[in-house]
Amino acid sequence: VDQSGATYSMVSSGGAHSCAVTTAGAVDCWGDNSSGQAVDPTVTMYVSVASGGLHTCAVTTTNTVDCWGEGSSGQLGSTGLITGTVTGSDTSLPISGISVRLYDGTTLADTTVTDGSGQYSFTVGPGYDYKLRFIGNVTYAGQYYAGASNLALATPLTALIGDTTEADIALAPKNELSTISGTLTDGVTTSPIPNAHVNLYLDNNIVTTLTTATDGTFSMANVDPSAGTWTARFNAPAYRTAFYDQRPTHYTADAIPLTGGATTDISNVLWREADTATISGTITETGSGSPLPGMEVRAFTDNGLVAFVTTTDSGGYYSLIRLIPGTYKIRASDPGAGHAVRWWDDAGSFATADPIGVVADSVVGNVDVALLPTP
Repeated sequence: VDQSGATYSMVSSGGAHSCAVTTAGAVDCWGDNSSGQAVDPTVTMYVSVASGGLHTCAVTTTNTVDCWGEGSSGQLGSTGLITGTVTGSDTSLPISGISVRLYDGTTLADTTVTDGSGQYSFTVGPGYDYKLRFIGNVTYAGQYYAGASNLALATPLTALIGDTTEADIALAPKNELSTISGTLTDGVTTSPIPNAHVNLYLDNNIVTTLTTATDGTFSMANVDPSAGTWTARFNAPAYRTAFYDQRPTHYTADAIPLTGGATTDISNVLWREADTATISGTITETGSGSPLPGMEVRAFTDNGLVAFVTTTDSGGYYSLIRLIPGTYKIRASDPGAGHAVRWWDDAGSFATADPIGVVADSVVGNVDVALLPTP
């Protein structure tokens, strides 16, 4: 096989295959691949390679060995290492005596304790779903690697035969962490809602899901305020989903205000779908009175957030549904820019628009808006 076009520092020929190390540190193999001996590794970290009959081994830049191909006689070795150092996020100093648990998937595989230098090490077989849990102590809060709150969200680690996988972690002091707690209640009865779900998000990525107790309460400790922006989503069967703080959508959710060493209450009210309200009406053209199909109609909360968006039908009719009881302002606009934007009731802006109050299980109709054609 002509390997022209690449630059190599060494080559090794095996029984029916050959491998070479490029000047960039990659390994190229060609020839017989019946046992996987000619597979090209995806990393570029090698300094030398040796091709055997049905297997290949290469030395990495960190002086470890990777082998691939036929291993029935142990020629590939049998184990790798997962190792790392545990430090404090406040001091960057190593923490000794931290219990470290190794999981193979969801199964606890091994446990060790960090030494005086904060280091730990596991000898493992090859695998692609190893996970780590670091148990906290009196001063520092525990976590899963890397920064996860539970095993399902922990970052999986890959271990290769003869290779070392590094997994360092910095634990946060408990006095710098917060607690998030609260109670979910029914918007009409004010009764607690048990078995509801509370999703906590960090920078729009879900971190954990809590389930409310029989009294509607929920709580999560060891929340790091400095990690980013925390938000929450609340949902339960038969109820309309809500976001903190009483927001209708994820992108309008308020950030949870967190303070180290303190508890933040994010109690929320949920409304049953049957208890939500509807605002409806017709969008027409000023002057002619003709109904306008395809117009966009939005309901805004009293603080200017969009609660619901819909489009008028062929008769200019619209219906804004699943609104939680409260106060709204209605805006109609033409996506094609053929008509000027208008607010109910015949207003030109959010500030001058008339508010519409809705109560549970109600329909407010005849909220009509006339749009003036643009020149």
